[in-house]
Amino acid sequence: MFELDLQLDQIEFDHQVIEHATKKAAQKPIEEALGSVKERMLDRLQPGNGPSRPGDSPNVHVSANAGLRDIMLAYDSQSQSGVVGSVLHSDSGSEQPLPGLLEDGGTTTIRHRKSGKKRRVRIAPRPYAGPSFEDAIQAGEIDGPWEGEITG
Repeated sequence: MFELDLQLDQIEFDHQVIEHATKKAAQKPIEEALGSVKERMLDRLQPGNGPSRPGDSPNVHVSANAGLRDIMLAYDSQSQSGVVGSVLHSDSGSEQPLPGLLEDGGTTTIRHRKSGKKRRVRIAPRPYAGPSFEDAIQAGEIDGPWEGEITG
């Protein structure tokens, strides 16, 4: 038989090493979850002529400019959080960024490309980011550090 006498006040931890390892371990599943949402967003966007039906995911059109398919993700190690979404900036003179306007719908003023005339338009919702996020949750692809912490 042996006896173990452990004095905790004599143990020293390198807190920076532990904190760095913890943050690095949390980063991978968060980035994988962001990547999963990005792939689901891309799958929802289909090529098509003209606008999609309200309530359906938006159609994408071939263009030299940045489009809805230009989806980026970013991870912030300080807050251990991330964001994923389209980076399209509207060239229509709209007062709101186009991805958010398509996702939620709304009213905005746009400028005609050739004539320069402005007019007020109402855009029906054509969500794709929110449903992609919900699909990833349902598929169990978002859990770990985010489990119970995510709001839609």
